[in-house]
Amino acid sequence: ARLSATVTSGEVPLTVTFDASASTYKAGDVVSYEYDFGDDSDLYIGGSKVSYKYTDVGNFTVTLTAIGDDGKRDSTTLQVVVRPVAITACFTVNTDSGTAPLFVSVDPSCSTGSIQSYHWDFDDGTISFDRRPDVHTYENDGTYTLELEVTSDQGVVDVFEKTITVKYFKGNPLEAVYWRGLCSRFRQLWRSLI
Repeated sequence: ARLSATVTSGEVPLTVTFDASASTYKAGDVVSYEYDFGDDSDLYIGGSKVSYKYTDVGNFTVTLTAIGDDGKRDSTTLQVVVRPVAITACFTVNTDSGTAPLFVSVDPSCSTGSIQSYHWDFDDGTISFDRRPDVHTYENDGTYTLELEVTSDQGVVDVFEKTITVKYFKGNPLEAVYWRGLCSRFRQLWRSLI
């Protein structure tokens, strides 16, 4: 028995066309073909060519059995690898440096794939599970690693990071109070727009 396939690996769902027409039987003719697709689905018995869609992730051993006109059987196998759909974490920020208080807005629109959940870590004790969190204010100077972790419905995880640098505010303390108030008003405006 001989078996070939149009593809042997790819992302789920994966459609594979199998072809056993090159199978021969010296003592007679091959009269039917039996396919076991390796995923606990029903056996397929019929012609030499068949298309099958894999809807689960995994490594599958496909077994082809060629059946001769005298009932004798000959088998061969082929491996099919079905991978999860790839995802990519990505985001942009309105600014990645400035003096405290520094307000940062994030946009994850550049992330790709079938993303089911988002996890933001602003590296100052604040986390969020929103797709696009409210504007975040860094009150203290320092270097922060802003991280986004995305997870697909198949459990695939990807992480993207940006460094946020916040400098000490050296101006009049009253100016800092003013800017904090401005940041608060900006956050309120942001919530009303998204």
